[in-house]
Amino acid sequence: MSLLMFTQLMLCGFLYVRVDGSRLRQEDFPPRIVEHPSDVIVSKGEPTTLNCKAEGRPTPTIEWYKDGERVETDKDDPRSHRMLLPSGSLFFLRIVHGRRSKPDEGSYVCVARNYLGEAVSRNASLEVASEGAQGVLTEIVAACDQPESVAASRDGSCSPRWQIYDSSLIYRPGTVPVQRVEIK
Repeated sequence: MSLLMFTQLMLCGFLYVRVDGSRLRQEDFPPRIVEHPSDVIVSKGEPTTLNCKAEGRPTPTIEWYKDGERVETDKDDPRSHRMLLPSGSLFFLRIVHGRRSKPDEGSYVCVARNYLGEAVSRNASLEVASEGAQGVLTEIVAACDQPESVAASRDGSCSPRWQIYDSSLIYRPGTVPVQRVEIK
């Protein structure tokens, strides 16, 4: 390419650079995670979502990993109870949990990839609420000094991330605050 052609391309904003035999457009950029998943505690059989959003150009693909192993979703097996949403979030139709098999419980990360690289989210743990947890909480009454907090931990301390919903202990950051909760 001559210097004159290179200058004309630069002035028009169409600079292409060869990297490993492919064309890299000036506006392409590697993925980055813009919404990380959060820890969640959910009851067996209930639905839940682990959020993940990424940006990049070209648009990155999202994959999920649990305890270091790739998560099978409906894209791999239409019968799967896990769905990869268009946003990149991982939706569980129902949490599967048994005495011997706990296929959904674990530590999750989402990985966003395009040809310029990859980005890995922070770890998020998915825990299944034990049936015994409700018995431990039956005596707790939430009446914290801060109205945005909820006392729902086993020791009765205030924590804005723990909430009691329909007699279940749930970890949901960003949910509507509860001032007073009594479990019967």
